[in-house]
Amino acid sequence: MAEINRATQTDRISRADRTTESSADVEEHDTTHTADATDTAARLTAAIAGGVATVVGLVALIRIDWADGIDSAAVDVAGMAFTPTIAIATTIFGLIALAAGAAADRASKLVVGVLLVCVGVGILIAGDDRANWDLETGHGWMGVVVGGVLIAAGLALRDRWSSRRTVRGYQHRA
Repeated sequence: MAEINRATQTDRISRADRTTESSADVEEHDTTHTADATDTAARLTAAIAGGVATVVGLVALIRIDWADGIDSAAVDVAGMAFTPTIAIATTIFGLIALAAGAAADRASKLVVGVLLVCVGVGILIAGDDRANWDLETGHGWMGVVVGGVLIAAGLALRDRWSSRRTVRGYQHRA
Protein backbone atom coordinates (compact mmCIF):
# COMPACT_ATOMS: atom_id res chain seq x y z
CA MET A 1 0.00 0.00 0.00
CA ALA A 2 2.83 2.37 0.87
CA GLU A 3 4.46 1.64 -2.48
CA ILE A 4 1.25 2.44 -4.35
CA ASN A 5 0.95 5.77 -2.46
CA ARG A 6 4.56 6.68 -3.31
CA ALA A 7 4.00 5.85 -6.97
CA THR A 8 0.81 7.93 -7.01
CA GLN A 9 2.58 10.88 -5.35
CA THR A 10 5.44 10.65 -7.84
CA ASP A 11 2.96 10.54 -10.73
CA ARG A 12 1.12 13.61 -9.33
CA ILE A 13 4.40 15.51 -9.00
CA SER A 14 5.35 14.63 -12.57
CA ARG A 15 1.98 15.79 -13.88
CA ALA A 16 2.23 18.97 -11.81
CA ASP A 17 5.69 19.68 -13.25
CA ARG A 18 4.42 19.20 -16.79
CA THR A 19 1.42 21.42 -16.06
CA THR A 20 3.74 24.09 -14.61
CA GLU A 21 5.89 24.07 -17.71
CA SER A 22 3.00 24.23 -20.15
CA SER A 23 0.70 26.75 -18.43
CA ALA A 24 3.17 29.08 -16.71
CA ASP A 25 5.05 32.13 -17.93
CA VAL A 26 8.76 31.44 -17.78
CA GLU A 27 11.27 34.26 -17.55
CA GLU A 28 14.97 33.64 -17.89
CA HIS A 29 17.58 36.29 -17.13
CA ASP A 30 21.31 36.04 -17.75
CA THR A 31 23.27 38.82 -16.10
CA THR A 32 26.86 39.65 -15.38
CA HIS A 33 28.10 41.18 -12.16
CA THR A 34 31.31 43.15 -11.60
CA ALA A 35 31.12 44.59 -8.13
CA ASP A 36 33.90 43.23 -5.93
CA ALA A 37 36.72 45.42 -4.55
CA THR A 38 39.17 44.66 -7.37
CA ASP A 39 36.62 45.57 -10.02
CA THR A 40 35.68 48.76 -8.19
CA ALA A 41 39.34 49.79 -7.92
CA ALA A 42 39.91 49.11 -11.62
CA ARG A 43 36.82 51.12 -12.60
CA LEU A 44 37.84 53.99 -10.31
CA THR A 45 41.37 54.07 -11.73
CA ALA A 46 40.06 54.09 -15.30
CA ALA A 47 37.55 56.83 -14.50
CA ILE A 48 40.29 58.95 -12.90
CA ALA A 49 42.47 58.56 -16.01
CA GLY A 50 39.59 59.73 -18.20
CA GLY A 51 38.88 62.52 -15.72
CA VAL A 52 42.46 63.80 -15.92
CA ALA A 53 42.22 64.11 -19.71
CA THR A 54 38.85 65.83 -19.36
CA VAL A 55 40.17 68.32 -16.81
CA VAL A 56 43.22 69.11 -18.94
CA GLY A 57 40.96 69.76 -21.93
CA LEU A 58 38.56 71.89 -19.87
CA VAL A 59 41.40 73.97 -18.38
CA ALA A 60 42.67 74.58 -21.92
CA LEU A 61 39.19 75.63 -23.03
CA ILE A 62 38.93 78.06 -20.12
CA ARG A 63 42.38 79.59 -20.74
CA ILE A 64 41.84 80.20 -24.45
CA ASP A 65 41.08 83.79 -25.43
CA TRP A 66 38.07 83.19 -27.68
CA ALA A 67 38.23 86.63 -29.36
CA ASP A 68 39.20 85.07 -32.70
CA GLY A 69 36.89 82.06 -32.31
CA ILE A 70 38.25 78.72 -33.44
CA ASP A 71 41.36 80.45 -34.80
CA SER A 72 42.40 81.77 -31.38
CA ALA A 73 45.98 81.41 -30.19
CA ALA A 74 47.18 78.28 -28.41
CA VAL A 75 47.52 78.17 -24.64
CA ASP A 76 49.90 76.11 -22.50
CA VAL A 77 48.36 73.54 -20.14
CA ALA A 78 50.39 70.79 -18.45
CA GLY A 79 53.38 71.57 -20.66
CA MET A 80 51.41 71.13 -23.89
CA ALA A 81 50.10 73.74 -26.32
CA PHE A 82 46.35 73.56 -26.91
CA THR A 83 44.64 75.27 -29.81
CA PRO A 84 40.84 75.54 -29.56
CA THR A 85 40.41 72.50 -31.82
CA ILE A 86 42.81 70.36 -29.81
CA ALA A 87 41.27 71.52 -26.52
CA ILE A 88 37.78 70.57 -27.72
CA ALA A 89 39.02 67.19 -29.01
CA THR A 90 40.87 66.49 -25.74
CA THR A 91 37.77 67.32 -23.71
CA ILE A 92 35.55 65.09 -25.86
CA PHE A 93 38.01 62.17 -25.78
CA GLY A 94 38.40 62.70 -22.03
CA LEU A 95 34.63 62.54 -21.48
CA ILE A 96 34.39 59.37 -23.56
CA ALA A 97 37.27 57.83 -21.58
CA LEU A 98 35.65 58.92 -18.31
CA ALA A 99 32.34 57.31 -19.28
CA ALA A 100 34.06 54.10 -20.41
CA GLY A 101 36.13 53.99 -17.24
CA ALA A 102 33.10 54.40 -14.99
CA ALA A 103 31.01 51.84 -16.89
CA ALA A 104 30.59 48.41 -15.33
CA ASP A 105 31.39 46.46 -18.49
CA ARG A 106 34.80 45.54 -19.79
CA ALA A 107 34.13 45.98 -23.51
CA SER A 108 33.79 49.76 -23.39
CA LYS A 109 37.10 50.10 -21.54
CA LEU A 110 38.91 47.87 -24.01
CA VAL A 111 37.46 49.51 -27.14
CA VAL A 112 37.99 53.10 -25.99
CA GLY A 113 41.41 52.22 -24.58
CA VAL A 114 42.59 50.65 -27.83
CA LEU A 115 41.30 53.64 -29.84
CA LEU A 116 43.10 56.11 -27.55
CA VAL A 117 46.34 54.14 -27.72
CA CYS A 118 46.12 54.03 -31.52
CA VAL A 119 45.49 57.79 -31.73
CA GLY A 120 48.33 58.44 -29.27
CA VAL A 121 50.77 56.24 -31.18
CA GLY A 122 49.76 57.97 -34.41
CA ILE A 123 50.54 61.35 -32.85
CA LEU A 124 53.89 60.06 -31.54
CA ILE A 125 54.84 58.66 -34.95
CA ALA A 126 53.92 61.89 -36.73
CA GLY A 127 56.03 63.97 -34.33
CA ASP A 128 55.95 67.70 -33.58
CA ASP A 129 56.51 68.99 -37.11
CA ARG A 130 52.87 69.30 -38.20
CA ALA A 131 51.84 72.94 -38.48
CA ASN A 132 48.29 72.06 -39.58
CA TRP A 133 47.30 70.05 -36.51
CA ASP A 134 49.26 71.77 -33.74
CA LEU A 135 49.72 68.45 -31.95
CA GLU A 136 52.71 67.69 -29.74
CA THR A 137 54.22 64.44 -28.54
CA GLY A 138 52.74 65.26 -25.13
CA HIS A 139 49.26 64.83 -26.61
CA GLY A 140 50.30 61.45 -27.96
CA TRP A 141 51.70 60.33 -24.61
CA MET A 142 48.49 61.44 -22.87
CA GLY A 143 46.47 59.30 -25.31
CA VAL A 144 48.75 56.31 -24.82
CA VAL A 145 48.70 56.57 -21.02
CA VAL A 146 44.94 57.11 -20.67
CA GLY A 147 44.24 54.37 -23.22
CA GLY A 148 46.68 52.02 -21.50
CA VAL A 149 45.01 52.57 -18.13
CA LEU A 150 41.61 51.82 -19.68
CA ILE A 151 42.94 48.62 -21.28
CA ALA A 152 44.55 47.49 -18.02
CA ALA A 153 41.34 48.20 -16.11
CA GLY A 154 39.27 46.32 -18.69
CA LEU A 155 41.57 43.31 -18.46
CA ALA A 156 41.48 43.42 -14.65
CA LEU A 157 37.67 43.15 -14.51
CA ARG A 158 36.30 39.71 -13.83
CA ASP A 159 32.86 38.93 -15.16
CA ARG A 160 30.68 36.65 -13.11
CA TRP A 161 27.64 35.27 -14.84
CA SER A 162 24.45 34.28 -13.12
CA SER A 163 21.24 32.87 -14.45
CA ARG A 164 17.81 33.11 -12.94
CA ARG A 165 14.67 31.36 -14.01
CA THR A 166 11.32 32.55 -12.76
CA VAL A 167 8.09 30.64 -13.27
CA ARG A 168 4.96 32.73 -12.81
CA GLY A 169 1.28 32.15 -13.20
CA TYR A 170 1.16 28.51 -12.13
CA GLN A 171 -2.35 27.18 -12.06
CA HIS A 172 -2.87 23.51 -11.44
CA ARG A 173 -5.35 22.01 -13.84
CA ALA A 174 -7.04 18.85 -12.72
